[in-house]
Amino acid sequence: LGPDDIKGNVKSHVLVTFPVTRHAPPGSLKWSADMQLSDISIARKIDGQTVENADGSLFVTQSEARIEAEAKLNGVPAEIELFEPLGDNAAQREQKVTLKLDDKTRNGLFPALAPLLSGPISVNIEKAPDGSRLAVADLSKAEIRLAQLGWTKGAGVKASARFAIQQDGDDVKISDLDVAGDTFRLRGNVSVVDGDLKTAEFGTARLNRGDNVAVKVTRTQYGYRVDVKGDAFDARPLLSQITDRKQRGESAGAGGKQRILVNADIGSVTGFYSEDLSNVSLSYEGVGTAVSGLAFNASTKTGRQILAADSSESGSRSISLQSKDAGGVLRFFGDCDKMQGGDISDTLDSKGDGPLRGQIDARNFTLVNEPRLASLVSSSPNGTSLNDAVKKNIDVSSVTFERGFSQIEKGDNYISLANGVIRGSTIGTTFQGVLSDPKGNMALTGTFMPAYGINRIFGDLPVLGLFLGNGRDRGLIGITYKLVGPLKQPQIIVNPI
Repeated sequence: LGPDDIKGNVKSHVLVTFPVTRHAPPGSLKWSADMQLSDISIARKIDGQTVENADGSLFVTQSEARIEAEAKLNGVPAEIELFEPLGDNAAQREQKVTLKLDDKTRNGLFPALAPLLSGPISVNIEKAPDGSRLAVADLSKAEIRLAQLGWTKGAGVKASARFAIQQDGDDVKISDLDVAGDTFRLRGNVSVVDGDLKTAEFGTARLNRGDNVAVKVTRTQYGYRVDVKGDAFDARPLLSQITDRKQRGESAGAGGKQRILVNADIGSVTGFYSEDLSNVSLSYEGVGTAVSGLAFNASTKTGRQILAADSSESGSRSISLQSKDAGGVLRFFGDCDKMQGGDISDTLDSKGDGPLRGQIDARNFTLVNEPRLASLVSSSPNGTSLNDAVKKNIDVSSVTFERGFSQIEKGDNYISLANGVIRGSTIGTTFQGVLSDPKGNMALTGTFMPAYGINRIFGDLPVLGLFLGNGRDRGLIGITYKLVGPLKQPQIIVNPI
C-alpha cells in the first residue's frame, strides 16, 4: 500500500527506547507505535475485502501488529480484530471479524437468502489456514422460513449456525453447515452462484422432534427442485400453513412466481389426531400455491391405500382422491376426528379459470361422539325435540351411515355444496350451502330426521317422502338446521318442520 491508497485520520504515539552507549548490544533498540484511526478507507482490497470508514486502533512493534476496529467490509458493518506476527515471531496469524447484518445489508449482498431469512444476525468469522473462513452465526433474533416444507423458526427462538465459507465475488460456497436449535437441526452444504442459490444439500434435516430426512434443493431454469428422502417427517406445520393460507384468503397465485418441483419418499409421515401415513410417495409441481401436477400415494394405519392426483393440461384441471379409510384421511389432515372407516371417492374438474366442480361420495362410515348430532336430536326450539317426536332417545354416540354424497364447487377461496345427503339405518340428513367462504366461515342449511320415519312414509309418498315428515301420527319427525360460523366451530341453529 502506498500513501495514496489510504485516506482518513491517524493520531500516532511512537515510543523508541535505546541505550545511550557506543557499543549497544543487538536488539537493544526497541520501538512501538500506537495509532488511533478515524474514518480510514483503503483503495485497494485487502484479502479480497474493501475497507471503509474504519475507526479503531493499530498497535505495532518489531514483533507484531494488532488492529482492533469497527469498519465496513464490502459495505457490511463489522468489528475487526487482526494479529500479524512480524520479524522472527513464529506465532500464527489471527483474523477475527464479526459482521452485523440487517435485512437491507444481507439482501443486498445475498438476495437469494431473502425468502429464507429476516431479522438481524451477527456472524463471527475466523480465517482458517487453507484460506477459507470459519463462521459462527447467532440466529436467535432472526426468522428462518422454509416455506416449501411448512417450517418456520420464529424470531427470539435460540439458534446458531457454524460453517466454513469461501467467497469469490458473488459466488459463495458454504460447507459443513450446522444450523441447530433446541428442537431442530440442519447439516449440509450450500452453493450460491452470481448471488442466487444454486444448491443446498442437507444430509440431516430435523425440523421437528422425530424428523429423520435428507433434503436437497437444486436451482433449475425456472425455479427450484426439492428432493426429500428419509424415515420420518412431521407434516403438521405444513398442513397448518395450508389451512392458514385459506383462512387469510390468499389467492391461488400467492406465494411467489418460481416453479417448484418436489419429490418425496418417506417411511412415515405424522399428521393430526395421532394419525400416521406410511410408505409416503409424493410428486409435486407448481408455481406459488397454484398446482400444475401432483401425485400422492400412501397407506393409513389400517393398511388402506390413499391415492390422490391433481393435474392440469390444455387449460383443464382434474383432482381425484380415493381411499378405503376415509376416517384416517380426515384425521391426518385435521378435518375431522369423529369419523371412522369408510370408503371415500372425490373427483373435481375445471376448465380455464372456472371453478372446480364434481362430487364426493363416502360409504359405510361411522361417526363417533359427534356433538353436533347430539345437539340436533336433543334441540327443542318450540318445546319438542326430535327425540320427543319419535318417542325415544336416538342413540348418536356411534352412528353408522351407508352413504354420504354431495356435489361440490370449489372456487377462489370458497367451497360450496349442493344436493348433499347422508343416510343410515337410524338417522339421515340433507344439506346444502357454503362449506367455506374466503374468511373460513361456513353457512350450511339442511333437514335432519330419523331414517326409519322416511322409510315408513316412502310407500305413501315415493317422491316427497324423501324430504317430508308427515306420518300416521302427524307428529314432528324432523328439523331444519343451519350451521354458521367458523369452519372448525360452527354454531347450530335449529327449527322444527
